[in-house]
Amino acid sequence: MAFNYGNFDRNADYGSNEDFELLPDGEYEGEIESAESKPTTKGGTMIALKIRLHNRRVVFDNLNVECGNQQAEQIALRQMKTIADFNNVNIQADEDFEGLSVIAVIGTQKGTGGYRDRNVVKYYKGKEDRKSAANRPASTPSRGAADKDPRYNGANKSASRQDSLVDDEIPF
Repeated sequence: MAFNYGNFDRNADYGSNEDFELLPDGEYEGEIESAESKPTTKGGTMIALKIRLHNRRVVFDNLNVECGNQQAEQIALRQMKTIADFNNVNIQADEDFEGLSVIAVIGTQKGTGGYRDRNVVKYYKGKEDRKSAANRPASTPSRGAADKDPRYNGANKSASRQDSLVDDEIPF
């Protein structure tokens, strides 16, 4: 079904494109929503990953699997192996990434050339880290999220965030 452009009002206030906050650096559990092989600007191949974190935020990562830089290729293949081993699967196509679980270590990359700072995936944690991740709270929302996140039932803001979450998810 196509979008009904008659519903778009250029003069309406849809909020700012700058409303998001950067995630604090740290480890976040999530799931790969999509993967697509794309050409790089220098004629190589990268796998573009879209990852939905358990706190509902989305991050992107590009694995430069063929780029002419042996070190970058090794890093990308090592990341693929970590993801595959973590999920006990063999990745042979873009579709094989979809739905796989990850523990992504997120960092902040300084903006350059007029661009703002942004979150980046530094690397992925492996199977040996699964137990330690289970002992941590899942992807801590950024400050102020309790006011916007529907999982918080208007809980007292002075209460611990973890205590005020609605426990409606099935633990793994």
